[in-house]
Amino acid sequence: MPNIVLKFGGSSLSDSNKIFFVAEKIISLEKKYSSNAVCVLSAPADITDNLIKASLKFSKNPREQDALTSLGEQISVSLMAMALEKLSRKAISFNSWQLPIRGKGPFGNGEIKDISTEKIYSALNEKKTVLITGYQAINEKGEIITLGRGGSDLSAVTMAKHIKADKCFLFSDVKGVFSANPTIVPEAIKLPYISYDEIIALSESGTEVRQLKAIEYAKKHKIKVNLAGTVEKDEGTLISERNSGRILSCISISHLKQRSIISLIGPNIQSNTTFSNSLKNLAQKYTIKIYSIQQGKNKININVPKEQGRDLLLKIHREFINLIN
Repeated sequence: MPNIVLKFGGSSLSDSNKIFFVAEKIISLEKKYSSNAVCVLSAPADITDNLIKASLKFSKNPREQDALTSLGEQISVSLMAMALEKLSRKAISFNSWQLPIRGKGPFGNGEIKDISTEKIYSALNEKKTVLITGYQAINEKGEIITLGRGGSDLSAVTMAKHIKADKCFLFSDVKGVFSANPTIVPEAIKLPYISYDEIIALSESGTEVRQLKAIEYAKKHKIKVNLAGTVEKDEGTLISERNSGRILSCISISHLKQRSIISLIGPNIQSNTTFSNSLKNLAQKYTIKIYSIQQGKNKININVPKEQGRDLLLKIHREFINLIN
């Protein structure tokens, strides 16, 4: 049978009802794709932050802090294994040191070097769902190192490479990648496809869609990744070499003192002079002052007065995304 990797974020694991919901989803996806599931889990919501907060009362020790903050994921995988067994599905959990998952780099911001898959394949051959702690690895001294904020994403895409997974899903409370933040632009659309480079450009603009290291790793090894909502039934947004097929894929906004920076993301957007001229005409039409326009790979940044930023974002979205949708 083929293998799939399913990663679930902490907001999907914050109480027993959600854990059972995810357990049922795992079983459903194994059936849907006729696949063995290797599941990478984050710590239940807020646990890692609470552990970090607790450590602030004591001496600053990166080694011990990584040992401490790795505990949350162990809670998730153990409870999920018991939830699956309650649903009559055989399962087994592994911590990073049990496989092992070998890493390198500093405490708090490590990387994965290698994953030993022998125990994983042995469990899969026994028809068990495999549950693995995300966010962590062990270094050459056998010490636990964590992989930075959002590190379970890196755990999942690295796992997908090592077990040659057919699919890699990153599930969270976000349904996928949208053309803009739906809380700012209610008519924002979910994109079925987006490229690695577009996601990287979006992350560099300050929008944290997924851990940047994980997307860069996926790009390097050509691992297709689906960003999807835990409670949704569709496959969300597929991140791969295939771009969105639009001149403008998505828009984000950030603020710096008295200015707003509107970031426009799209394949080869920087070389499209017609689009650039259309932007200037749009701003002129609505008397929006543009301080500067900076072009980069797959990205254009427009610097405007802070009080006009949201208005310009909405008008650009309406003109260049909604009208062509």
